[in-house]
Amino acid sequence: APVPAPVARAPVTSAPATTGSAPITAAPPANTSTPPSTPTPPKTPPSAGEATGSSVEPAIGDMSRQELAKQMAAVEQQGVQFMEQQKPADGYKSFQDAARFARELQRRFPDLSPKEKGGVNIALYNDACALAVGGDAKAALAALKEAVTTGFADTNLLESDADLATVRSLPEFEAWQK
Repeated sequence: APVPAPVARAPVTSAPATTGSAPITAAPPANTSTPPSTPTPPKTPPSAGEATGSSVEPAIGDMSRQELAKQMAAVEQQGVQFMEQQKPADGYKSFQDAARFARELQRRFPDLSPKEKGGVNIALYNDACALAVGGDAKAALAALKEAVTTGFADTNLLESDADLATVRSLPEFEAWQK
């Protein structure tokens, strides 16, 4: 069945070549009968070498399914806006934050709806791009594998996205594609 969230990324026409391509954008989560609560702003990820004590921050761990989906979409959209504003560092950071919400949503609610799966796979794909641009091709490949597991299926994008050039150069990527 087709994923309702768009999976094609439009190139950034005015961005310099070093910023990569434009991110995938997801549709906002479906309205639910549960009244929305005030979204919790994403926490800044710990810096290198900083201990977190837990794999999930309490604020994220306490969020409902609807709050996680809403935050994932909002932070993903924020990343898209940063990319459109030619602020790739902020955009990639937002994509990584959106992926944290996506992973928590997927971990706690494995029976995701098609719309939620679409948002999760987009967040994980954009996380892979952020990781690759940040110099961690192996972590980016792991995020791509997660995205594909949740339904990401745009093989043309996997083969052409400039952000993923370092990932495609990994021998593991070629083996995984086969």
